[in-house]
Amino acid sequence: MTSMACVLGASTVVSGPWIRSGPKPRGNKLAIAQQRSDSSRFLGNTSLVSKGPRQALPTFRGNGGRMRIVPLMAKAASATPASRAELKANLLNLIKGLDRGLKATDGDRAAIDQACVSLERVNPNPASLASPLINGQWRLMYTTSDSILGKTKPALARPSGPIFQYIDTTKMAALNSERAPFFNSVSAALTATSQSAVDVQFTYFKIFGLIPVKAPPSAKGALDTTYLDTDLRISRGDKGNLFILLLEKEGCLL
Repeated sequence: MTSMACVLGASTVVSGPWIRSGPKPRGNKLAIAQQRSDSSRFLGNTSLVSKGPRQALPTFRGNGGRMRIVPLMAKAASATPASRAELKANLLNLIKGLDRGLKATDGDRAAIDQACVSLERVNPNPASLASPLINGQWRLMYTTSDSILGKTKPALARPSGPIFQYIDTTKMAALNSERAPFFNSVSAALTATSQSAVDVQFTYFKIFGLIPVKAPPSAKGALDTTYLDTDLRISRGDKGNLFILLLEKEGCLL
């Protein structure tokens, strides 16, 4: 989800069902891999980037060397609509003005994570994959993913427009899409691993909204939807990143 202008020229980029022609590609292959990985991190981190320190969260458990998501046990029956609305309002107030998390301090991140945990405990839809509420176009409001935020990149190379995630459980498919400045996207196939969690296999990256690049088999991740209501979704990735999204448009759109 970041700049590809300095990495690719125009050319025949990939083999497979989506092939486009144009000028010859040039530049650093590692930078191209980093570019693709930024788009994919929204659906669970992939092995396309170097591994950094992982956050230790109680919702994760090791499994054969790979982080596996353990769904949170919701206690929705103990919450009233009013108390849930209060928790939700508190979370949305905490993320306000943080530029999707780019301006968040350590204290902000800790408070936001705790607010998410409070909502996750009263999740009204713990079987999120069976709920039609999960389908639609979701706008990313906050994340702890440095890659998506572009923290290590110049300000002009960071995403400046909205970032969306489309989920369609009727097709078990997803799409991450960023707008300005580079209009990159990544599509993925989903495989349910619990009533709320999926393994994610990325299929195609699209650079500048035009150039399709087939994802390698190693481009995979996992994502657990730990809270879902009519317009708010909280998800956690297999590397510990947190995602808070608001519904922009409902329905199966893929």
